[in-house]
Amino acid sequence: MLDSFKKYLNGLRKPKAEALRIAVPTAYGVRKATFASMARGLEPAQVAGVMASALTGNAERWFALAEEMEERYPHYAAQIATRKRALAGLPLRVEAASTEERDIDIAAFVEANLPPIRAALFDMGDAIAKGIAIMELEWKVYPDGRWGIADATRVDPRWLRFDAVDLTTPLLASDVAPEGEPLEEGRFFTLTMPQKSGLPMRGGLAWCAVWPFLFQNFSLKDWVTFVERFGKPVRLGVYDQTASEADIAVLTEAVASIGEDMGAVISSNLKLDFPQAAGGTGSGAWPELLKYLDEQVSKLVIGQTLSADSGSTGLGSGVAGLQGDVRRDILLADAAMVEAALNRDLIPLLTRLNFGDAPCPKAVLDTTQEEDLQARMNVVKTAVELGFKVSTTWFSDTFKIPLAEEGESVLAGGVQGGGSLQLPTSMHREQDAPATLDAGHAAAWNVGQELDGLADAALDDWQPQLDGCLTPVLEAIAEAAEKGETAEQVLARLPLLLEQMDSSVLEARLAKAMMVAQCAGTALP
Repeated sequence: MLDSFKKYLNGLRKPKAEALRIAVPTAYGVRKATFASMARGLEPAQVAGVMASALTGNAERWFALAEEMEERYPHYAAQIATRKRALAGLPLRVEAASTEERDIDIAAFVEANLPPIRAALFDMGDAIAKGIAIMELEWKVYPDGRWGIADATRVDPRWLRFDAVDLTTPLLASDVAPEGEPLEEGRFFTLTMPQKSGLPMRGGLAWCAVWPFLFQNFSLKDWVTFVERFGKPVRLGVYDQTASEADIAVLTEAVASIGEDMGAVISSNLKLDFPQAAGGTGSGAWPELLKYLDEQVSKLVIGQTLSADSGSTGLGSGVAGLQGDVRRDILLADAAMVEAALNRDLIPLLTRLNFGDAPCPKAVLDTTQEEDLQARMNVVKTAVELGFKVSTTWFSDTFKIPLAEEGESVLAGGVQGGGSLQLPTSMHREQDAPATLDAGHAAAWNVGQELDGLADAALDDWQPQLDGCLTPVLEAIAEAAEKGETAEQVLARLPLLLEQMDSSVLEARLAKAMMVAQCAGTALP
């Protein structure tokens, strides 16, 4: 198979050569683009037969049914699409094998060839539902002779067969080999994303979701039939035994002329009833069953229900946002499986073709969560208010707020200056005594100035006095900032820090200040 791939590559070097695909639909044969519906009139026994046939290696009917499930079951289709979009929305980048210049150049070349793979991530997510996805790679040759990826196209899973022995190795069906033949190495990229251990096709979510699909289909049909029969208003004309034939005819005509839906004319001594099954709830049974099935599908596909279904604590309550669209551990697992397949099959092939035995770079799907900057801002604000020195450079880098250039107009407000918030060395405004004060008021003004001077003296070295009290708080705030905790979480931790605070220096300074103030108060008039 590798020889065939080399022959294909060499053919691309010829002038006007075309990168012909292998897995293309045909008007007739086993690779038709259209297929007969598997879901129409589906019964449990038919589902069991389709699944049993798939376990013999011929999964054509099973994949056709799995495809129709996404077309006929809106809730399932929406959840699968949500999961696929979450995967397709992850940034794909390439990390060099080392910091050496050659490895960096190799990583740059590989990353330049990944746009077709990025575009195919949504189709690759088809493996979430069906357990396996095959992409056919189309190659191109650059002017310098190096090989690159021109395109990646999804192979219809209905054209796949599986080895009859291991039921794992995918084969491509053709008119020449309806039972399937091995995939050419280098021409196809295989991705398996099992949601449970075992065979690839049984690991897809469709294998489990087929039963909710079947039962909701039954329930929906029954509900529609019920609404069709009993959901329309019934016009009932009643006559007694004294009515003549002419009266009955007039009543019948009146009932018919009111509308075109259901109507009847009966005698008053007759009774027309619509009994319910014992313990039944009428039309409420079907929506309850449909809701239950949808909830199970939501849990199966995206790991939770609140962001998918409205309910007492669902959409609009704020609780749904806490769960997210796809549970994070599921998204991380999906990304890890795609990364593993790319780094096992595609990246080494691209590297070997162009750089020989050079170390291979690594493809990475970035699953880093966006930081809650509002929560971090609250922590920084609390830290600054408590005297913690925050670097303006770090603040600018963290919150993506550029520092003002020299002479540039700036927004004013809040903390002024170039560093951290500092408590003032004087807690009063200096004012001159008004010249019009009488002697009594002037004496009182002088006393006030003296007391303010005592306060200034006590606050001259206020920071060393508070070190014992503030150190545990600042350390806790720094730890909270690293963890991204909110201001409310920080405030909740403060009472627990009391035992760690050393207030002995502050207490001694306060005692001295109180003694001096008392002496001054006694000496001053």
